[in-house]
Amino acid sequence: MRETGFTSVDLTAATFDACTMNFTAFDSGRYAGCDLRGNHLSAVRGVANLRRVVVDRPQLHQLAQALAGDLGVAFGEDL
Repeated sequence: MRETGFTSVDLTAATFDACTMNFTAFDSGRYAGCDLRGNHLSAVRGVANLRRVVVDRPQLHQLAQALAGDLGVAFGEDL
């Protein structure tokens, strides 16, 4: 799923399996229980909307990268 956008959707308890979610945007919607395990999440957008989704512990780093992208965080060594 490249460059897919979800807006005002109900993906409660949906399962995504083995997707590379490059530039996939999760805008307002319902995502509680949505199973994102096994997917690459570092380039998703709208991370703050993914409340109560299901991920694997190693995906936490990917979500942190995605959140940094959403927030426009700059790294000192890149300035």
